Amino acid sequence: MQFFEIVLASFCLFGILYLLFTRRTQRVWALMGGLLLLTQFIWEGIRWQLAPTQGVLIILMLTHALLLKSRRWIHYLTSCLGILLVAISTWACYALPVFSLPEPTGPYHVGVYDFAILDSTRNEEITADPDDLRAFTVRAWYPASSEGESPVPYLDQTTRKGFERKYGLPNGTFGYLDHVHTHSYADAPLAHGAFPIILFAPGLYTPANGYHALVEELTSQGFFVFHINPTYETMASRFADGREVYFDTEYANATAWSEAMGQAVNTFENAPSDSVRNAAAMHMTEIYSGSDQVERWAADMLTVLHRLEAWNTDPNSPWYRSLQTNHVAMLGHSLGGAAAVEASLYTHQIQAAINLDGSQWGNVATHGLQVPTLFLSSDWLEGHMDVNRYIYSSPHSAPFYPITLSQTGHSIFSDIPLMIRIPQLNEAGILAPTAAYKTINELILAFLKKHVLKEKDNNLDSLLLSSPYLEHREVYQRD
Repeated sequence: MQFFEIVLASFCLFGILYLLFTRRTQRVWALMGGLLLLTQFIWEGIRWQLAPTQGVLIILMLTHALLLKSRRWIHYLTSCLGILLVAISTWACYALPVFSLPEPTGPYHVGVYDFAILDSTRNEEITADPDDLRAFTVRAWYPASSEGESPVPYLDQTTRKGFERKYGLPNGTFGYLDHVHTHSYADAPLAHGAFPIILFAPGLYTPANGYHALVEELTSQGFFVFHINPTYETMASRFADGREVYFDTEYANATAWSEAMGQAVNTFENAPSDSVRNAAAMHMTEIYSGSDQVERWAADMLTVLHRLEAWNTDPNSPWYRSLQTNHVAMLGHSLGGAAAVEASLYTHQIQAAINLDGSQWGNVATHGLQVPTLFLSSDWLEGHMDVNRYIYSSPHSAPFYPITLSQTGHSIFSDIPLMIRIPQLNEAGILAPTAAYKTINELILAFLKKHVLKEKDNNLDSLLLSSPYLEHREVYQRD
C-alpha cells in the first residue's frame, strides 16, 4: 500500500474505535479527515480499491461534523460494518497494489519504440479471410543515452481492456496502473554505438508487454530487445491505425486438444516406463496444435530478424548501424519460450536461445538443439506433465543448460507477481519477486555474455554453482 493509503485506513479504524468506545463526536475529527482525504487524493490519486475506506471516512466526517447520535445497537452495527469495509479495502489495496518496478542496474537508460510488421509472404492462419496477411505489433526496447520527457504507461489501454475481458472484470478495473511508473521512455535518444539483439516472445494469452522487470534490465545492460506481440494470441494488440485486436477465444477453443492428443496424454501419464513415456512425448509433438502455434510464433520472430538486417543498412531506418546482427539471441516465456528455441533451428544468425518455462512443442524433438540453449523452468509441482524431460533428450551437439528456479511458479518470469501480490492468485510461487528477478536476470545475462557476446570473463558456471535458487533439471537419457 502507498503511504497515505496506510494513513487513511489507520485513521478510519482509529476513528471507528474512538466513536465505538467514547460515543463522542467532535468537529475537529471531520476537519482532520477532510484534510487527510484531500492530501491522499492529490498525492496518490484515486483507485477503486480504496473506495470503501474513503466511503467510511466520509461517513465518519459527516458524523463528527453534524454531531450525529444513534441508538447503541445501530452504533455497534455500523462500527462493525465500517471495520469490515476498511479491512476489505486494505486487502484489495495490498492484493492489487500500485507497485514499483525494479530499478534497472545497467549503464544505459531504456527507450521504447512501437511499430507493426506486415508479412506479405504469409497468410494469417487464424482468421477466416483467405486474403488476410500476417500482421503483428512489435515493441523495440533500446539502450538510450538519457531519459525522455516522461515514461511510457504501464500497459496500454488496449492491453488493460484485454485483461478485463479475459477475467470478466468491469471496464476501468486496471485504471490504477496509471500510478505505476516505468523506466522506459518513448522519446529517449538512442545511445551511440551498435548493440546485440534479443528477440523476445511472451506467453500465450498474456499481456504481451507485461515483462518490464525482465526487459528493462536487459536493455539497460546494452541489448536491443525486440518484443513481438502475436496477433489474436495475446491479450490484445493495437495497431497504428487505431485497430484493436483481442485474443481469439473461438480459434483457441477450436484448436484445443483433440481426441488423439487426449489419448497420447493418457499414455504419457500412465506409461509403465520412461521409454514408453518418451515415445508418447514424441507423438504429442507431432499431433498437438501447440506445435503449430510454436512454429507460427517462431516465424514471426524470424520475420523481425530479417527486417532488422535490412534496417541496419538503411540510412532512413531508426536503427541504422545500431544493430549487431551477428550477435543475436532468442528469448521467450511459456509458449514464447518454445518459439524462441524453435526459431533457432532455422538460421545460423542466432547464437543462443532461452526458454523460460515453456513446454517445448515444435520440431526440437526431431531436430535436436542447434545452438547453446538455456531452459529455465519454474519449480514444477509433482504431477506436472514434464514433456521437456523427453523432448530435450534428442541428440544435440550444442551446450544445454536445463535449470529449475526453486520455490517459483509459472508467472514469476513476468510482472504478474508485482501486479497481484497474493501467491495463491498469481501462480508465481513463494520466492520473493525481488530475489527471483535478480536471479533470472543474472543468469540470462551470464548466459548471453558467454554464448552470444563470447566473453571469456563470464560468471555463468560459478553462478550455477553458487546460487541458492538454481537447481539442475534431469533430462531423460535415450538408449
